[in-house]
Amino acid sequence: MKNEHENNAGTAADQVPGTPTPPSRKIQPHQIALWLMIAFVILIILNFVLFAGLLLPKRGLLACSSILLPGTWLSLHSGLGEVGRMILQMAWGGFALYLVFYFPVKLWMTSSRHLHIALAAYVLLCFGTYGFYEWQTSHPDWKAYGLNPDRAGFAPQVVVLSGEFNSTWRDQIENRLRDNHAFFEIRMRGHDYYYCRLWHGDHWEPGSWFNTKIVVRGQGWNWGLSCSSMGTRGGGGSLEGDDNALLPGRRLWNNQTFTGARQDDLIVEHRQWPRNTEEFSGLEKAGRWLVPTRIHTTCEIESLVGYYHIKKIEFWPTPDTNWFEQVLAKYGPDHSKPFKMDLGEPGVAPGK
Repeated sequence: MKNEHENNAGTAADQVPGTPTPPSRKIQPHQIALWLMIAFVILIILNFVLFAGLLLPKRGLLACSSILLPGTWLSLHSGLGEVGRMILQMAWGGFALYLVFYFPVKLWMTSSRHLHIALAAYVLLCFGTYGFYEWQTSHPDWKAYGLNPDRAGFAPQVVVLSGEFNSTWRDQIENRLRDNHAFFEIRMRGHDYYYCRLWHGDHWEPGSWFNTKIVVRGQGWNWGLSCSSMGTRGGGGSLEGDDNALLPGRRLWNNQTFTGARQDDLIVEHRQWPRNTEEFSGLEKAGRWLVPTRIHTTCEIESLVGYYHIKKIEFWPTPDTNWFEQVLAKYGPDHSKPFKMDLGEPGVAPGK
């Protein structure tokens, strides 16, 4: 007790009256906000430079970009030159982003424990809701609808196959294998009317793309389009559409009659290029027909290997032949119809 009393006395004696209290080294809200702002800017740069815009959610970034609108308005009405407007926009963007981080940090550091719990629960609820929405939109409904193929005397008019597509191919420029994943839907009305669409992404945004193959009475056309952070690009060309063409699933038809898959004819080769093949597997009953649940294709010219995993098999009375002709007119060489015309196609596309 004596030693403790002497130590306290010594401490009090060392404190000179009027001496200011040393400043606290506790981190301040404005410092944390500044660090968060710098980290967020670096993350955005890495997102577009290294990850092609795929690291961060696009719709979230689009919503965040709304804070830049006042700076854009100010720069347009400031009368400054191009460099001045750019500096003004960057200054406003930095200031607005700083405030976005500062106020939540300030509220968190000065609030009570109960408010901490409420804020944490609110953030978790927001992220949970967003995650559930993303999961719902990226997982299609694979439940089959349409006509009942089991009823007596049923003759299919239109058969629709849909599911997931995976492929590998050799990049000739970089000389290495690449892979791809997409959803697909195939619509067939007899042997002469064929439609296949592959697409990646749930919205037309950087990283999304689609590819469409359309054949009408032997005339075929292939068209693809992709979206990146730099804009949209794509193109098309003619597609082999005669009887020799190996279009996934088309040989389930014999002219206008749906015959399904046959156990003795699961693998076929192209007549001109034998290493281009199509193989049916995982056969299932649909009415009185056998339908594959997996289609494996190979293309020697493009070093392409494709796997169509069929999740849904449907029979419909529509679309009619006019719909296939409209799709060909939309994507074909004549482009007689507006490119963004909505014909009820699946997947992503500009304007959808």
